[in-house]
Amino acid sequence: MDDNAQWDDYLLYRLNYAGPPVHERDVNERYVVIVHDQQGRPLLDAGVTFYAGDEAIFSGRSYATGQVMFFPKALGVSDQVTTFRWWPRKTTSARKPH
Repeated sequence: MDDNAQWDDYLLYRLNYAGPPVHERDVNERYVVIVHDQQGRPLLDAGVTFYAGDEAIFSGRSYATGQVMFFPKALGVSDQVTTFRWWPRKTTSARKPH
């Protein structure tokens, strides 16, 4: 099951969870950014940094779908912050000769 594809069901599950204690994170605010190349194809492993003002508050890497998930409340970002900006960067890795 893909919790991100069925996000509302996942939030309902978390609300009703009665199992063993878990490390709780507030994921109620979620942003999904998709990084793609010039042809519109999703980029794998692109670095993305999210900013609140001039402060970098989260850096992540894109999945094969080009998606990066950002959960500001889970990071403790204040409710006073209402605007985020993000910056992608595709990195290339050196390959070993065959």
